[in-house]
Amino acid sequence: MSPSTGSHKVLHTPYPPNLIPTNSPTPTGYPTSLYPYRAIFSPSAQPLPYITKPTGYSFFPQELFLGLKSNCESSANIVHYKQHERGGHFAALERPGDLLGDVEEFVAQIWGEGGAKL
Repeated sequence: MSPSTGSHKVLHTPYPPNLIPTNSPTPTGYPTSLYPYRAIFSPSAQPLPYITKPTGYSFFPQELFLGLKSNCESSANIVHYKQHERGGHFAALERPGDLLGDVEEFVAQIWGEGGAKL
């Protein structure tokens, strides 16, 4: 018999039952957040198309994926890149000022170029 939290059954997971959200409409509380990763890393995944639009990227060292500038440039038209010393996957919560500054710099750069490239 599976353990449960509230009315949701907990499937085999590395997380303790008390840490799994129970207010989600999904049966186990969190799997839909994994869909993008599953699509990218599955054996049948197709290569993603190159992003031709001007793109900005903020690299935070504790991110899940290594966002080195050369890696990003191979898949997108990187026109603004910023590397930070602290922060990670939840940069908007951990380093909101840094991330907002990056967005503002990127928009100012693109807007200053006439905005037609967007």
